[in-house]
Amino acid sequence: YYTTPWPISENYFLVSYNPTGDMTRAEGYGIYLIDVFGNRELIHRDPNTSCFSPVPLAARRMPPVLQDHTDPSKRHATLVVTDVYEGLNAPRGSVKYLRINESMPWPYTKEGASRYTTEHDWTIKRTLGLVPVEADGSAHFVVPADIGVYFQALDENFVEVRRMRSLVSFQPGEQRSCTGCHETQIGAPPTSTTLAGRRAPSLPEPPSWGSANPISFLRDVQPVLDRHCTRCHSGLTPDGNIDLFGGLTGAAHPTAHNTSYDALTKYVPRANLVGDFEVTQPYQYGSAQSKLVKLLLEGHEDVKLDRDEWLRLLTWVDMNGLYLGSFISVHDWGR
Repeated sequence: YYTTPWPISENYFLVSYNPTGDMTRAEGYGIYLIDVFGNRELIHRDPNTSCFSPVPLAARRMPPVLQDHTDPSKRHATLVVTDVYEGLNAPRGSVKYLRINESMPWPYTKEGASRYTTEHDWTIKRTLGLVPVEADGSAHFVVPADIGVYFQALDENFVEVRRMRSLVSFQPGEQRSCTGCHETQIGAPPTSTTLAGRRAPSLPEPPSWGSANPISFLRDVQPVLDRHCTRCHSGLTPDGNIDLFGGLTGAAHPTAHNTSYDALTKYVPRANLVGDFEVTQPYQYGSAQSKLVKLLLEGHEDVKLDRDEWLRLLTWVDMNGLYLGSFISVHDWGR
């Protein structure tokens, strides 16, 4: 097994290499020099510990020290987006908000990755808040420092236009700017003054369920269904054969869902858990493609969700339809 290569010329590389075929051996990997001609030479091997990530060192003149623009006393950073439509491939004027989310880190466990969340996503997520997008596509807001965040562009109905599928983090007190969303890397930022840049940064509007809490179907979505849906969609003969009852589908077992969650999953287009790494396009999945969201926007019976209920539902859909709102052992899932 080869791993962690480091080029030292066009033809020569330092690598970590395990000649045994057993990648679990503590001392399996050593440092080797290889070339494009098929040669391999051992440089160093520790009898007790594997060696990884070889990097050659050489004496050099100390480079200039750049001024530190962070402030460790602060807990947030400030971000300016010049124009969300730059590279977004969405109609100008369609984006009214950015939703700021954190994809939360996993706790350590010896039980393995399959013990957590659901089959639809690797991790739980929380919403830090909404910030406005100006008419020229600019935004100016504060964001918590030292966490991995991503953004979702939303329209006037809080329906997702496009989502960011990577994470970015900021240092305390940092001031950073970006040109747009998925803009070309060889383009230059515009020189004009933005509307958002003329005002103070926005503070994210936290969700009513709290920015510290990950979205949870049971806690945040089921109460909305109980208030507006279960009077018709429950019981022995639910309307449309869609049962939105909040109880479990059967006897409790390690990966049990409740009845309504199983009924709604077909109406929540998700980003594929094990999908490719292609750049997704606007309105590809999430609330923009959800039959449930479309039905409610067009009007369904006398159902009228207030703003908070609507945000709960759409946030859940655009968080990939998670079931659990916490990292929890699968042994306790169905209890």
